[in-house]
Amino acid sequence: MKKITGLIVPCSPPEFVIAADPFAAQGLASLMSATGKKVTCLSAGEYFHLLPVLRAQDEWRLTVVMPHDPLEFMRMTDKVVMLIKSSHLSPHIIILSHAPAGWLIQTLSAQGCAQTALCNVTVFPSRISCSELLIIMSGTVQTSFFRLKADCIQSSPPALTPCEYTAVYSWLAGYSSHAFAAKARRSVKTFYGQRYSGLCKLAFVFPSLKPRRRMNPLKKTPKVTIRGRG
Repeated sequence: MKKITGLIVPCSPPEFVIAADPFAAQGLASLMSATGKKVTCLSAGEYFHLLPVLRAQDEWRLTVVMPHDPLEFMRMTDKVVMLIKSSHLSPHIIILSHAPAGWLIQTLSAQGCAQTALCNVTVFPSRISCSELLIIMSGTVQTSFFRLKADCIQSSPPALTPCEYTAVYSWLAGYSSHAFAAKARRSVKTFYGQRYSGLCKLAFVFPSLKPRRRMNPLKKTPKVTIRGRG
């Protein structure tokens, strides 16, 4: 164990950071370097479950900064899901997100990640202070304590089902509703219903996505013909 800047840092596996904002990734990497860790920044555009640098070794830790844009958030979630599913062991992943910790874990589970594969996935608020984050990165405090604290701060809204997830994702990505419904072997009516319910759930995390209430069609009033005397 080596003491650096007042912190005791145990020998730790390689560290990787990924964020949609490269400046956020560099800032986080600099903060982690203060604990004596060697950090590698990954490109946000990479499907990092395919990267040789991760597949070549069993032990590593990845820190993910989730975007605030709904579509980019879902894309990053998909990449995390693929990484977890392709890992032989439960990967050590730290997620910094404005979304509630419990909700994000439920979302990963709903997308097919086994509970045993999620045991080393920890979610912290993106607004966490640098001092708390530095303690976490140093390894001197169990991350489960911070995860419990994060879960207690906010109640978890309901997670999207896989069908709701794909319906919302396709809509945000600009795909044709009719074409996607046909490809997914769903009726357009079913697709619209799943998209609506998915948006209602996702609006707990992204309020701007809250759909308008469904309006009942206006009743047609019969035309009245006024005949003049003649």
